[in-house]
Amino acid sequence: MSQDDDSSSSDEYLKHRALPVGDLPPDFDPHKPPTSAEEYLHQPTDENPDHWCQFCFGNAFQRSILLKQRQAKSGRNQKAEVGAEAECSGGSNEVIVPEPVDGQEPLLSILLNVRQTTLQNLMEWHVGWLEVAGFSEHQGKWLYSLLSCLEKPLTPELSDNVRKMVFLCSRARARLDSVTDLHLPQLNTLITIVTRFFNQEDLADQC
Repeated sequence: MSQDDDSSSSDEYLKHRALPVGDLPPDFDPHKPPTSAEEYLHQPTDENPDHWCQFCFGNAFQRSILLKQRQAKSGRNQKAEVGAEAECSGGSNEVIVPEPVDGQEPLLSILLNVRQTTLQNLMEWHVGWLEVAGFSEHQGKWLYSLLSCLEKPLTPELSDNVRKMVFLCSRARARLDSVTDLHLPQLNTLITIVTRFFNQEDLADQC
């Protein structure tokens, strides 16, 4: 048997499912901690940002994000027919992203079992969602938790992402109406972590 045949056989072997995964009950909630092996195996996969968005922020938020991204790609406003998930404001076709009221909290029991490469992907996706949806208290928790779990030194791609996060947080902070706004301490903390702990001091003068 040739080396290519051995490689092909190995690839086919690796494609086989290691564990049988049965169907979940209709009332399965992916946002709750798994209570069985079947539920654990249905947690978000590394390569599925839409699944992670729903896991972190809930179904309504995730659907609205998809609509806003679709609008941005098309370059024109589209009619948002999303019922309770998103509302149209004053006759405008712009999708209003709801507060993530049913998302999963960024528990250490979850993040400490996530690979570093997945954490880096999550950071990139969260920055993208921040850019599309704007800042919220719940996303602030996720960004803080992800920053706390990232390893130094940052890769060039990850460094670009956290720098972009700082600019977006700075922009959100500039739009606050009052120094007593509840988002201000979160935004200041995120900016400080990146500029000081991740050695991006040049951003301090720009923020």
